[in-house]
Amino acid sequence: MIRIRILACITVVMLLMIITPTVSLGTTYHTSLDINAVDVEFDTLNTTQSGITVSISGDSSAKTGNSYTYTVTVSGYASSMMGNITCEGAFSGNSTTYHVDSGSGYSEQISTTATITVQATGGTSSVGTINVTGQYSTYSGSDVVIGYINEAKNVSIQPSVSYQSHVQNIGWQGWMSDGQSSGTSGQSLRLEAMRIRLNGLSGSIQYKTHVQNIGWMDWVSDGALSGTEGRSYRLEAIQIKLTGAAASMYDVYYRVHAQNFGWMGWAKNGQSAGTAGFSYRLEAIQIQLVTKGSAAPGSTSNSFVQCASVLYQSHVQNLGWQGWMSDGQSSGTSGQSLRLEAMRIQLANMDGGIEYKTHVQNIGWMDWVSNGALSGTEGRSYRLEAIQIRLTGAAASQYDVYYRVHAQNFGWMGWAQNGQSAGTAGFSYRLEAIQIVLVPKGTSAPGSTANSFVQR
Repeated sequence: MIRIRILACITVVMLLMIITPTVSLGTTYHTSLDINAVDVEFDTLNTTQSGITVSISGDSSAKTGNSYTYTVTVSGYASSMMGNITCEGAFSGNSTTYHVDSGSGYSEQISTTATITVQATGGTSSVGTINVTGQYSTYSGSDVVIGYINEAKNVSIQPSVSYQSHVQNIGWQGWMSDGQSSGTSGQSLRLEAMRIRLNGLSGSIQYKTHVQNIGWMDWVSDGALSGTEGRSYRLEAIQIKLTGAAASMYDVYYRVHAQNFGWMGWAKNGQSAGTAGFSYRLEAIQIQLVTKGSAAPGSTSNSFVQCASVLYQSHVQNLGWQGWMSDGQSSGTSGQSLRLEAMRIQLANMDGGIEYKTHVQNIGWMDWVSNGALSGTEGRSYRLEAIQIRLTGAAASQYDVYYRVHAQNFGWMGWAQNGQSAGTAGFSYRLEAIQIVLVPKGTSAPGSTANSFVQR
C-alpha cells in the first residue's frame, strides 16, 4: 500500500482520467479539484463498480415535426461528474452539459436533473435516441473508482398531420398538429380558409370545404388553400381524406366546432364534418391520424348535421320554368297577373318523401305525384287553382309541411298543412305564387291558417 500526499493523489487521478478509455459520445470534462483529502489510498482501479443511476423520462413515441422535452436524472454517490446530454438519430435539438462536484472531496449522495428539448424528425417508424454520456469519479473504501455513463432512450418517431386556419379578424393562425385545436372558441369568429399537410409520411392529404355563397369547392392537397381570403365568407363544412401509402396505413379523423352546436362528432376519411342548410359558421377544427382500423379519438355521432329542406319549382305563364326555390321563399310572380301552370316539389337532406297534386283548369284534381315529378300541364295554358301537399315515411314522422298560395283576387291566403287544400275552387281564379316550408312535428304554423282554401 502506498501513501501519497495530496499533490501525488491529484496527479494520479488526473492521469487515470486521461488514459482510461471513454465511451462518451460528447465532450469529456476532467477535474482534480474534488479530491482534497490529505491522503488517499489506491490499491486498485475498479472501473466496473457503479455508483450512479441514470433515468430518462419522456414520451416513448413522438410525432414528426413536434417538439418534446425529456428529463434526465442522475443520482447516486460521486465526488465529481462530467458529461453531455446529446440527441441523436431521428431527432434534432439541443444538448445540455452538466458538471457536478461533491464539494467535500469524498463521495456523497447527489441528485441532479437536466432537461433537453428536441424536435422529432424523420419518416414513419424511424427511431430517435436520447443519449446520456459522461464520466464520474467516486470512492469505494480506499479506492477511487472511475465510471462511465452511457444510457439511451429510444423513441419511436410517428408521422403527424399539421393544419392552419384563416380566422375572421385574425388572419392566418400558426400551424397546429395531431388533435390540437385550430381556430377559436367562444369568440364567434368564423373560419374562412384551411391549409393541411402531412409530416413524415408518404402519400397525400386532400381536403375540400363548403363555403358560404359558393358551396363545395374542389379538392386541394398538401398545404394548398381551401376556402377564401378577403371575401368574409364562412366555412360551413369540410371533408378530408388520405391517398397513397398514407391511406393504407392510417385513417384521418377530424371534428369541427360549429356555431350553435359546439364540438361535433369525429368524421373520417372523406366524410363531411360540420353543417348544411343552417348557414352556421365553423369556428375551430381538430385533425388526427389514427392507425388504420383503430378506434376513433372520440364519439362519431353528429359529425355532420343537415337541415331538412323542401325545394320547389314553378312553371309560369309566358316565363316557363323558374329556378328552384326553398324553405318559404316565393316561387311564381306577384302583381303580374301570370298564372302558375305546373309544379315540381322535392325534399333535401332527409329520409322520406313528399307527394302533391294540383287542381287544374278544365281537368280538376290530378293524381298524386312525388319527389320532383311534374304536377299540372305544360303547353296547354291551363291555370292551377289549388294544391295539396303531404309528407311520407320518416319525413312525415319528423316534420309538418305548410304551404300557402297567392291567388287571383285574394292575394296571399292562409297556411294549409299536411295534405289540406290551398287555393280556391269554383271561382276560376289562377294561382300566381306559392310558398312551402317544413316545421318540426307539432310546432306552430309559420303564420295565420285562416282562409287557406276558399270554395264557392
